[in-house]
Amino acid sequence: MRSRDMSRWLLMGMLAASTVAGCSREPATPEAKRAKAEALLKTMSGSLAAAKAIEVDTVEVSDRLRTGGAKAETQSARHIAVRRPDGAYFKQTGEAVDSEVWYDGKQITLAMHKDKAWARGPMPATLDEALDAMATEYAIFVVAADLFYSNPYDSFEASASTGGWTGTEVIDGTTCEHLAFEAKLVNWDIWVADTPQALPCRMKVTYKQEAGSPTSMLTFRNWNLAPALAADAFTAKVDPTYERLYLMRAPTAEPVETTADAGAAAPTPTTSPK
Repeated sequence: MRSRDMSRWLLMGMLAASTVAGCSREPATPEAKRAKAEALLKTMSGSLAAAKAIEVDTVEVSDRLRTGGAKAETQSARHIAVRRPDGAYFKQTGEAVDSEVWYDGKQITLAMHKDKAWARGPMPATLDEALDAMATEYAIFVVAADLFYSNPYDSFEASASTGGWTGTEVIDGTTCEHLAFEAKLVNWDIWVADTPQALPCRMKVTYKQEAGSPTSMLTFRNWNLAPALAADAFTAKVDPTYERLYLMRAPTAEPVETTADAGAAAPTPTTSPK
């Protein structure tokens, strides 16, 4: 009797496991993997786009080809805060960098603490336009910038890339879905949390057109989609003893419509920059 009962329970357990496995079957075809990746990207994009303000921390590891052909790796930490439609703040610290950037809907201000210098230039009125201008006009590159556009999904231009879902990995204790894509100029990978919001866990970009195909990899921590930002969070705070430098714009850059005075004096002095 006990033997028959045990056999029955073992059979029921096997059937239950089979049913669960059938329901959670991983995508097997390229089409299914692409569809899953698209769905996850859209969920992530929707979560980020719905936030009026965002705060997040990142740890960035980059490698670049140095003279002689060897690759050198650098690591830095970054704090990012954005407020739609017209505010952004970036603070980056590491062995080779200690800088802050403020955007307030009129201008961009940079403070380079290691060099004890600061600079300022005019900017467009919206965050989307400002993120474009930072890269194209001032060569200020933020690897994670695509995540902070009003529609992150469009900024990734996934339709112009090949690839899709590749599997799951655990990052900092969180199960994350790994998506990998190849485009003309870069390969990019993004890991999004296996949660309803699908927020990014990690992101990696490989620059195929540059010598040695350098990479940048960011790990995201402390996502906050409803931060209580200070009223002056996007007001530049620069030590008044810093030397004023001038931002050089690309010769092909379009004029920026702004009412800001790019030649103003040092902004909001503080003796202890954050």
